[in-house]
Amino acid sequence: MDEALKVFKLNYDKNPGEFTTYLGLGRGYSAKGDYKKALRYLKLTLPKAPHRANKARAEAMIQKLEQNKD
Repeated sequence: MDEALKVFKLNYDKNPGEFTTYLGLGRGYSAKGDYKKALRYLKLTLPKAPHRANKARAEAMIQKLEQNKD
């Protein structure tokens, strides 16, 4: 998980403001149990979602995190 989070952070540094970089960081922080940070990044995905299905998936992840679930 630590290595994956490093990759997600590197991707964010190289491609800030992208849907996939926010989603990656959200997933990475969620896997590490840092739901507060995960929520922050997943909420940033919503206006950037390229398709309705992407937005729906991010919304489902947000709902789980708001219940303190990975």
